[in-house]
Amino acid sequence: MKKLLGIMIALLIFTAPMATYAQVEAIAGSLKIGAHVDTAYHWSGKSKNHPGAWEIGWEGYDSVNVGDVYVELVGKVGDRITFKITEGLVKDVVDGGSMIMCVMGTCAGFVNMQNVPMAHPFTLEAFIDVKIIDQLKIRVGKQITPTLLANTGVHKTGVVHTANAPLIANGSRGFNHYLIENEDIAGIPNQIDIPNSVTGAAIIAAFSGVEVSYTWFDNWLVGDWEIDPDTGDPVFIAGVGDALFDFNKTKGGNVALGYAGEVGPGKLAARVYYFDEDSELAGIGSGAWMRITGWGLGASYTHTNFFVAMEYANNTAKREKNLADPTPGAKNDNNWQGLYFTLAGKFSGIEPVYRLDWIDYTDFGNNRIANIDSLDTEMWHTIGVNYWFNDNAMVGLDYVIKVPEVAKGWKYPNINELVIFFEVDTL
Repeated sequence: MKKLLGIMIALLIFTAPMATYAQVEAIAGSLKIGAHVDTAYHWSGKSKNHPGAWEIGWEGYDSVNVGDVYVELVGKVGDRITFKITEGLVKDVVDGGSMIMCVMGTCAGFVNMQNVPMAHPFTLEAFIDVKIIDQLKIRVGKQITPTLLANTGVHKTGVVHTANAPLIANGSRGFNHYLIENEDIAGIPNQIDIPNSVTGAAIIAAFSGVEVSYTWFDNWLVGDWEIDPDTGDPVFIAGVGDALFDFNKTKGGNVALGYAGEVGPGKLAARVYYFDEDSELAGIGSGAWMRITGWGLGASYTHTNFFVAMEYANNTAKREKNLADPTPGAKNDNNWQGLYFTLAGKFSGIEPVYRLDWIDYTDFGNNRIANIDSLDTEMWHTIGVNYWFNDNAMVGLDYVIKVPEVAKGWKYPNINELVIFFEVDTL
């Protein structure tokens, strides 16, 4: 408790002066400079792990992690050309993984989500917009694809209202996803993949608050070898992109229809999207491809005194039929789906918030892990309170109850997480 209080006071002291200057913008002619930083302290207690059939323990964690640090440049050349560059120091992670040991039919183990952060410079956006007419423009370069409203590229508390992004958002992984992924279920796809920061071209039409876009992308997602500080073994960390750490190369397209404007006393944002992409499977070799299709829809409404949002996503990942599958009878594809609901109020800078996350990672039912279709669902409840110094800076406290689905005969606990975080954003 003393450590928690000390960190909270330190964050408040650090945040307060930054909040004073958070609304300062450096503008030189047609060039605007903005910045973003968020960081958080995460704590989760270690669970008891008594020997027994399929007894899974929880290692817990206690750490302060820098989330996102970005600098953004936005400029204009003449009347028809604008550009944007968003450069960041992104925290890739190597998850601690899972371990299950079985002796004479009795199995026990643990899941460790105490991630090892590794800093990698990353260009989130670097594009040029060319205006054809006032309602139509072409965008070329690295850009954020319009999919989920929560996939802003940079974590902004004004969008997600909590320290953790929704489970269905890119890179957000829960207890059961780690367990399933690390047990290597016959190499069948079960990762979360929604196009996010991609390299390509887009055509965007906008009128009266309605925006219609089509994005075509074709980019490499290469990475680096790092040394795991715990084991000393080399670990491949793929480049941060639309798939984060799953693929080497991806190509495809995304079509989206959105709306943003004033409705009644507040502001409404809504979007529906569909994407279709091919991705090379990392580690399998040239010619091994997976086709991923997905769609989603959602809306948010922002009022002076409250915020409400809900989004749904559905993805299908399918390996090519001619790829060898090491497990007889295993499925060649997988579908995952999920949603989140957020409700927040705002009273004199104080913002109570609640968010429900639900996700079903797989539709497996015939693989070598018993009852896998009974442990692939997860639900999170987040209860928190934020304090906004102004529109650009805040500090928050979250209590997260992570409830993984448990198969019959298995035993492992809920994960209760306490998070203290702050964010400054002038983008």
